[in-house]
Amino acid sequence: MGNRGKGETPQERKRRGGSASSPRKARVRSAMERASFNSSIHDNEYLNFSPSIIVFLASFGILYPVFIELINLCYNSIYAVFQGGI
Repeated sequence: MGNRGKGETPQERKRRGGSASSPRKARVRSAMERASFNSSIHDNEYLNFSPSIIVFLASFGILYPVFIELINLCYNSIYAVFQGGI
């Protein structure tokens, strides 16, 4: 009977190019590697996204008086039209 029902030996697996450890261990290891890789991608996305919010808020703070002035000008011109002026 010999080797029947036992699958590949670690030497055969290694010769074929695979890992000498069990396939189950390899699956668990690759799942853990994928999870850590995905979480590191997520961390990097957050770090790249966070400064853009700060830049947006800073630019809004700089441009805020300009927006107020434009709204004021529009309001005054509309008000003058309704008063029959200009």
